[in-house]
Amino acid sequence: MGGGHYEAPRVPTRQEMVDAKLPLHYRDTCAGLLIPLNECRRATLFLPWKCQDLRHAYEKCQYEEWKTRVELLKNEKWWAVAAAKTGWSCRLSRLAHC
Repeated sequence: MGGGHYEAPRVPTRQEMVDAKLPLHYRDTCAGLLIPLNECRRATLFLPWKCQDLRHAYEKCQYEEWKTRVELLKNEKWWAVAAAKTGWSCRLSRLAHC
């Protein structure tokens, strides 16, 4: 991790997530950081000043994933507008209503 580039953590297997009892809505690409964070929290009785490095790493991962989703949505919207302006999607789909 050099030069300010973000490197996504290893995604745990389904079995690892089941064993860690992660709820389904937390089983994303950042789950590899959440599992050790939750273990640390349980070991330190959820003291807020403990496990800060793990928490910050998890929050950074969540933020980077959010930025990725926003960028994908922007690209998707851009392609939809471009296709609507040029009629490109109609030529590809060959639908009668276009």
